[in-house]
Amino acid sequence: SGRASSYLVKRASDSGGPYTTVASVARTTHYTDGGLSNGTTYYYVVSAVNAAGESSHCPEAAATPLTDDTPPSPNPMRWAAAPEAYDSGSVTMTAETATDISGVEYSFVCTSGGGHDSGWQASPVYLDTGLQPNVRYTYTVAARDQSSNRNQTAPSIPASVITSMAGVVNHSFEADGISSEITPAGWTWNGSGGRGLSAGGTDGSYFFWQGNGSTLRQPTGQVIGAEGEVYTLRADVRNSWQGSPKAALYYEQTGDRIELASASLPANGDSWPAFETLEVTAVTTADSVGRNLGVELTLANYPGNAWSEFDNIRLSASNDASWLYGDFTGDHVVDLEDLTVFLVHWLREDCQSLSDFDEDGDCRIGLFEFSRMAGNWLTTD
Repeated sequence: SGRASSYLVKRASDSGGPYTTVASVARTTHYTDGGLSNGTTYYYVVSAVNAAGESSHCPEAAATPLTDDTPPSPNPMRWAAAPEAYDSGSVTMTAETATDISGVEYSFVCTSGGGHDSGWQASPVYLDTGLQPNVRYTYTVAARDQSSNRNQTAPSIPASVITSMAGVVNHSFEADGISSEITPAGWTWNGSGGRGLSAGGTDGSYFFWQGNGSTLRQPTGQVIGAEGEVYTLRADVRNSWQGSPKAALYYEQTGDRIELASASLPANGDSWPAFETLEVTAVTTADSVGRNLGVELTLANYPGNAWSEFDNIRLSASNDASWLYGDFTGDHVVDLEDLTVFLVHWLREDCQSLSDFDEDGDCRIGLFEFSRMAGNWLTTD
């Protein structure tokens, strides 16, 4: 008598046995029997075991694994988070979590730029490392099930990203250790209130400060080459106590700081939210040509003390030619390979994952997009 310490799972190919023990499980009443033949019926019994011995079998149960001929869902595959520059040498991306009765694995493929394919992996998240700074990379993702058929989805819409420039140092504030009252290497501090590095953030440590009006600045070493260049600054931020984190891009002119663009998040009062990405895009002006580009982090919109946290500062330039509509494979020409990708998504309706394909904003791939692609047929960029 007494509670069971484990259970013996037994299987037979004929009703009534003989049974073969296939598993001994403890601290759970669940078991998945794998490696079986689809369409074949198997018969199971279970017995309980404790210090007094083994119980009699429970009533027999039968199960027949089904043949899996269906790819995972969604099909075609979709992005949960399109590729984004993590720093000057790596890109992170996340596929939408797929479902299938046989289990799922994912494959991320770099179709242009010279990045790396992931191979088939269990995680829907992929970090491509060892890349070059300020280079455009294009990726797709597909999923397949883990049945013997290895049913595979059509690939996602290709998504492109430009890796961050190498000029911004200490993007993740990992190299400076954990210390209060510290200014990270490569940055200058102007202001009052507590500051320093603390454990946590999105990948190990983050920079924090208390006190409105304080700034953390870094000249990137990037000289603006022409009017109309486009730079994007991204920072992971978290704020509370009326703190309103702000990020800005500026250029230096005879000792003055001239702001090109900035963005901020509203304060959250006493609530500490999760880290989120603050993004700033700036277009260079005629006056900025030949000047040094700078990055500034600060607090805004509150006259007293405030708290805010910054992590993973990354800067990218997108002053290359605009994307040629129809070049879905990223090989700089609109041809039959791109038409194959396009037809997978023909008449599909999806406002979120089709945003890069949907030229007329109706959340649908239709005649308008086809005409745009036809207009660029065999065009190269």
